[in-house]
Amino acid sequence: MLQRVILSSEDPGISRSLFWACLAIIPPSVIDWVIMCSLNPVIARTLNSRFILGCATGPVNCLGKDGPPDIRTIKCHGEKVWKIGKKMFVFLAFLSTLLSLTVCAPLQGTPQETRSRNKLLLVSFDGFRWNYDQDLDTPNLEAMARDGVKARYLTPPFVTQTSPSHFTLLTGKYMENHGVIHNMWFNTSTGQKLPYYHTQRRSDWWDNGSLPIWITAQRQGLKVASLFFPGGNATYQGEEVNVKKVEKLLHKYDNETEWRQNVDTVMKWFHEDDLDFVSLYFGEPDSTGHRYGPESQQRKDMIRQVDRTVGYLRQRIAEHGMNSVLNLVITSDHGMETVIKKDEIHLLKVANFSFQDIQFELVDYGPQGLLLPKPGKLEQVYEALKNAHPKLHVYKKEEFPKRFHYANHIRVTPLVLYSDTGYVIHGRVKVQFNKGEHGFDNEDMNMKTIFRAVGPAFKQGLEVEPFESVNIYALLCKLLNIIPEPHDGSLEVTRHMLVKDSDAGYVFKSYFKEARVPISPEGVRRSKKLEHSSIPYNYREKP
Repeated sequence: MLQRVILSSEDPGISRSLFWACLAIIPPSVIDWVIMCSLNPVIARTLNSRFILGCATGPVNCLGKDGPPDIRTIKCHGEKVWKIGKKMFVFLAFLSTLLSLTVCAPLQGTPQETRSRNKLLLVSFDGFRWNYDQDLDTPNLEAMARDGVKARYLTPPFVTQTSPSHFTLLTGKYMENHGVIHNMWFNTSTGQKLPYYHTQRRSDWWDNGSLPIWITAQRQGLKVASLFFPGGNATYQGEEVNVKKVEKLLHKYDNETEWRQNVDTVMKWFHEDDLDFVSLYFGEPDSTGHRYGPESQQRKDMIRQVDRTVGYLRQRIAEHGMNSVLNLVITSDHGMETVIKKDEIHLLKVANFSFQDIQFELVDYGPQGLLLPKPGKLEQVYEALKNAHPKLHVYKKEEFPKRFHYANHIRVTPLVLYSDTGYVIHGRVKVQFNKGEHGFDNEDMNMKTIFRAVGPAFKQGLEVEPFESVNIYALLCKLLNIIPEPHDGSLEVTRHMLVKDSDAGYVFKSYFKEARVPISPEGVRRSKKLEHSSIPYNYREKP
């Protein structure tokens, strides 16, 4: 039995024709999996994302971060490499064209090349605590729950900050695996730090080898866009989000008029530009929760504004006749907690602790802190801080609780601090005056957030049990009918929300036989025959 076929060509057009011709000539029953390989990394990524879909029943594992391996290396593993010559190409291309006109037929569930697909809109309302809609009327959110799916609550990843949590949504990875560990870009060697806005423009902070769903979708032939979404302004492995809108410095996030304009922009992208996937971000109710507190009247008023916007969005979807073709997912990155002003944590006042022993510090940012002691000072600093305050938790990096999936990354400093719910960590001087804060333990109920979904793919009137936001990525890939990158979540967590519960796939018809080749909803599958696989299922990138 032929276990592997690797098709090699430097020309994407040749390889595509070769792919279809191969399936027409070779009975699918003898093919375990097929990889189209190129020594050009850009071509290789294109080939394996767009044209390998129908045969990805085994792990597409010859592609590393830097593209495909040398073909000579592949030979050493025992795979059969078919390099195509010009004469053979002429024959196969002719046969492929003939077959594509006569016998290749799509099946329901096939990707974009052979059928239309539903569109997807991912909306995030920053800082929407799980119970914000329970102390006031939210008719539009309630209507969305009746028409679709609602989770009791959603558990964000730790640390519960905006950029890290959103990147988990986009990659399906915990922070120690995707590397966006803080809202702020920083350099421990120079001591330089950049605030949230400027960090959005630092591709070196976001591009850590983990591809967000925008890039994955683009590589598989979809048209995507981002409007204000965290991470949307970065470049990943040399690729940008094709269509994007980025907020300006000192952007006013609570402008309801602009919210509606942004909704109209998104609907134009879908309706006129025929985009497949758009992510839309609103900076509220986070800003209001910080300024006035989560229990304030201002926060309640902001939730009413959010609800009106949800109503306007669904109205515009209906007016464009897209209820039957657009799936809408609304979620958030974290909740919000009232800040406790008594018995505060102030590192400068801790006995036997001195900032002169610290080479780099990232504190004064809510309840989380990162410290890099000077050489030879680690134990001294740790001993001074570990019992400094009953609400302060101090860990050496390697001893940080594993349940957080946070510390095992090269960017995390040797000492990691976090405080109990409601307490923030002050450094040299007290500069934090917010009435509301996040960043706390993700098991704290006030850090929980929301998940709502409606559209042709979702059941109606279904309330589901809580789940982790790391699982949303697999769901989004399923909705877009694309192959996910390796990730930490699972589609099994959300599969029961869907009306149809079947794998996507191609149908290949040849003169020999017809075979349906499924695509794994979990991403790249691991074959028992391939113990040397370099990308196992649920692979976690290590520093």
